[in-house]
Amino acid sequence: MSAAARSGRRIMPALAWVLVALLLIVGSTAVGFLVGSGAEAVSEASPTTSAVPTGAPSTPTGSTPSPVPTTVRAPSSCTAAYTVELVEREGSGYLFADPAGTVVDEMADPAIAAAFESFGGLRCAWSYEQGSEIDMVSGVAEVPVAEMADLGAQLRASGAECVFVRAGLVCRTGGPDDPDDSTFVGEVHMLRDGLWTVHVGHWGVSEYASSMNDALFGGLEVDVPAE
Repeated sequence: MSAAARSGRRIMPALAWVLVALLLIVGSTAVGFLVGSGAEAVSEASPTTSAVPTGAPSTPTGSTPSPVPTTVRAPSSCTAAYTVELVEREGSGYLFADPAGTVVDEMADPAIAAAFESFGGLRCAWSYEQGSEIDMVSGVAEVPVAEMADLGAQLRASGAECVFVRAGLVCRTGGPDDPDDSTFVGEVHMLRDGLWTVHVGHWGVSEYASSMNDALFGGLEVDVPAE
C-alpha cells in the first residue's frame, strides 16, 4: 500500500470522530433548548399564588356606647321605703302616708322645697303621739338623672353641706341639738340613681335617712355620715 493510501486511511477515522463529536454537541444543545423551553412553558402556565392574609379581616367596631344611667323607682308605700328592721322596731303604727306633703312645708329653703314638690312622689310622716304631733317627715321623688347634678348644685348654693357617699350625694343642713349628742337635727337630702329623698325632723334624722337609703338601693349600707 502506498504512503498516500495509508495517509488517507488515517484521515478517515479522524474525520468520523469529529463528525460524531459535532453531532453530540448539536444534539445536547437541542435537548437543552427543548428542556429549557419546556420549563419556561410550565412556569408560564402555572398560576401565580396570591398572598394569603394572616389573621381575620378587620372590621370597624364603631364608637363605644355610653353607659346608660341607672334609675330606681320610688316605692309605692311608706313601709316599703324603710328597712324591715326599722319599721318592726318602731312599729308600723307610727309610720303613715302624709298626703298633705308636710315635708315640703318643713324644708328651710323655699326654692329647694318648690323643686322637690314639682316632682311629686311619696310623702311620709312619723308620729309617736298617735298622729297628734308629727316628729319627722320624709319624701321620695323620681327625678330625671340628667337634672341631678343641677339639683346638687342648688343644694350646695342653699348652704347645705354635701358629700358623696357610695354612688350618691348626701346633703344636710342643721346640726346637733345638744353638743354632747351626735344625733343630727335638720334636713338630709340624698340624690342617687334617679331618686331624691328628703328627711326633716328634730331627732334621729341621719338614722332614718340611712334606713331609707338601704331599703331603696339594695341594702348597700349607704350610711349618712354622722355630724
